[in-house]
Amino acid sequence: MKNLELLKRTRSLFMALTLILTASTLVFLAGCGDDDGDGGDDGPSVVGTWVISSAVLNEDTPDPVPASITGLPQDMVLPAGSDVTPLFGGIVSQAGPCTNPANTAIELTEDQTMLYVCQNESTPAEETGTWFLSSDESTLTISIVTEVTGSTQTIPLNVSPYTVTNTNLTGTISNFAFFPSATNPFGIQTVSIDIEFTRVQ
Repeated sequence: MKNLELLKRTRSLFMALTLILTASTLVFLAGCGDDDGDGGDDGPSVVGTWVISSAVLNEDTPDPVPASITGLPQDMVLPAGSDVTPLFGGIVSQAGPCTNPANTAIELTEDQTMLYVCQNESTPAEETGTWFLSSDESTLTISIVTEVTGSTQTIPLNVSPYTVTNTNLTGTISNFAFFPSATNPFGIQTVSIDIEFTRVQ
């Protein structure tokens, strides 16, 4: 009788330990999820090489933009929907080493560095910044380090919200310091832009 009681207690203790170990394993596995923004098993990754394929204003510029910047006949407010891809691409590529700025691509690496890659050139890739995702993975920040008038400056591209597929990275950059103001020669206007990158590798 005593042996039977001892056997029942031993079996109950074994089942309890099994449940505790199972629960601990589940908690451990849940904590080991992908949190470095590389996509993991959840979908496409932002890691890769990208070129700027589109940049469109989604709001009017607050002030007129100088004609010397836009190439238009006169200073004017640029309306929402204006295609500013060449201007945006020029700002991004000017920090890079490419002989021809049109060959500039951005590589986001696994270790969260950002490289300028020069397509169709022998110019070596150059590390010029970093990238990271916000804790809730709703914002992609690409920080470009560049020289401006003799001093090192960081240009942050905060893309939020963003969507990444196997071929494209799209999103919105709000409050981007983009254009000078025709009415304030010392002022830089901030504007919201819808951007698209195309994956080339």
